[in-house]
Parts: sequence; C-alpha cells; structure tokens
Amino acid sequence: MQDSTTSATDGRIETDALGERAIPATALYGANTIRGLENFPFKGARFGEVATFVRAFAAIKQASALANMDLGAIDRERGEAIAADALDAIKTAVRGN
Repeated sequence: MQDSTTSATDGRIETDALGERAIPATALYGANTIRGLENFPFKGARFGEVATFVRAFAAIKQASALANMDLGAIDRERGEAIAADALDAIKTAVRGN
C-alpha cells in the first residue's frame, strides 16, 4: 500500500513496500514509478518523451480504474476521475504534447 505525505521541502515523501522516496511536488506519479524509471531507463529519454509508453501506461491506468470501479474496490467518483485523466494523457501523448 502506498502512503503519501507532504514534505517541508519542494516535494513530498511517498512510502511504498521498499521504503520512503522523495518525489517532486509537481509529479503526477509516486514512489513505484520513480523506482521503475531508475531500474528501467529509457536510454536518455525522459518519461514524458516516450509517447508510445505514455499511451500504453495511461490505457492500463484507465482499464484498471474501470475494472476496480466495477469490482467496488474504488468509488465511482474516483474511478471516473482516474479514467478521465488517463484518457486525457492518451490524447495528449497522441498529439505529441
């Protein structure tokens, strides 16, 4: 389970199963994503510069939100918000923004 707290610095501290990680305040991701980026680098490309990856990741997030909403694991308001944001990310990645 992931826990998020605000840091006194310009970011936040997130805790996952492996411990605490500092996350930039503007980041829309958490400790697990930071660890993934460190362990599976994009050969010099930044996370948002790989449009195919962003589209695929957003599609998985959208599908997960809808499935978890159907299962009752998350409430409808939260599920719809996540799904809408994921669709937004997909559209943005397609435009190349």
